Amino acid sequence: MKNKTKRLMSGAAALAIAMSLAQTAVFAEGEVDYNFNDQTQTLNLGDGGVITCGDAKYTGAKSYTAAASGKQDANDYAITAAWSDMPYTAWGVGGFEIPYYAYYQNNVGDIRTVELSFKYSEGCDYAVLQSSLATNPTGSHGHWPCTVDWVKFDDGKVYVVKNTADGATTEYTDTGIKAEPDKWYRIVVEAHFWAKESIVYINGNKFELNELPDAVRYIHWTQARLGMDATEEEGSRDVSVSIDDVKVYTGAYQGEASNMAVSYSVDSESYSEDTGFAVESGTTAKDILDTITVDNGGEKYIISSLSSTAALGDSDAVTDGSIAVVTSPDGKTYEYIDIAVSEPEHKAEYSGTVQKITGTGEEANDVGFYGTCTASYADVPFGFTVTMPDADGEGQTGTADFAYDGTVSGEGGITFGLIIRGLSAEQAAGVSAEYLQ
Repeated sequence: MKNKTKRLMSGAAALAIAMSLAQTAVFAEGEVDYNFNDQTQTLNLGDGGVITCGDAKYTGAKSYTAAASGKQDANDYAITAAWSDMPYTAWGVGGFEIPYYAYYQNNVGDIRTVELSFKYSEGCDYAVLQSSLATNPTGSHGHWPCTVDWVKFDDGKVYVVKNTADGATTEYTDTGIKAEPDKWYRIVVEAHFWAKESIVYINGNKFELNELPDAVRYIHWTQARLGMDATEEEGSRDVSVSIDDVKVYTGAYQGEASNMAVSYSVDSESYSEDTGFAVESGTTAKDILDTITVDNGGEKYIISSLSSTAALGDSDAVTDGSIAVVTSPDGKTYEYIDIAVSEPEHKAEYSGTVQKITGTGEEANDVGFYGTCTASYADVPFGFTVTMPDADGEGQTGTADFAYDGTVSGEGGITFGLIIRGLSAEQAAGVSAEYLQ
């Protein structure tokens, strides 16, 4: 942890030196400084794309993905920074440097806003959206560097910055939002000149950062990055961070928080908020989509996996691992519902009706039941459900299952039977059986 702090502080100190040479600039309200959503634009890997592990250095790879996270527009690209076979003994961070308002001084009332979609892979220990600030309590031209983790994904939870000290984020606020790898989050940060007025939106949820200190003199949108902590665990892992729909501009957030929010309900016995859908083989995309109601104008569709670029057709059967996607009205925030598909339990298949034969045992009132099972798989339960009358034959004493477990195969299946002894004449006349399912 000491190494990480030192690294952040050294970068912030360099930023402070550079900022001392900065000039005041005038920005038009709403002026877009940078945006990214296709391959005609690019983002640089932070720190040259290198993560260090002792004396070893690992270089990440940058790639573009069309129609990411099931988007239906194949011309919309996300960008990913990935590192393969990272050792668990490594510590380090890697990610993207986001183009920013470089070294321009903020004035009273100024707001610098960044919008982006963000996700990280399962191998990461944490992930952050981070920037460097120069702050000053009086608003004068003096300033101190500070690295701010605006949003942090860590240990299954999403946090926003609460406070900073000594050049780094020191306190976080738990947003109550669940952090899940490989799923997209829509994030907006409004960095205000008066830091206590800054705002973060996550998937349409608004968080006011009213405990940040000082005035923001300069802001440097530095990185969306993943992180790894040193551990004793053996082996290696693949890690990555992805971003999309990046826009940096002057002024407050230009959209509406409600357009970032996904709102839906599900009416299905096979659905659980914790596990998603659990359905049998043969369930179609339409079967599931018909149970989902999108409440605020978003869309719904099903993809075969998070890397899929096309939605299933209504009549297509879902497969194990398929995902129902529900979007926000602006199509940039996603809710994912997992779909688990199981094969139905094997059931016996019978040929003909149950045969009842009396007098088949040692006594005249013994009754036998016979049938044929034609199932063609192993270890299938088959047999009879017998309904027994009372001794006088005037009422029922209940039913009982007589089941066999075995392998049924071959032409014609297997013929099986059951003999019941010790019956009265009335019981023998009234006892009945049907195939067990």
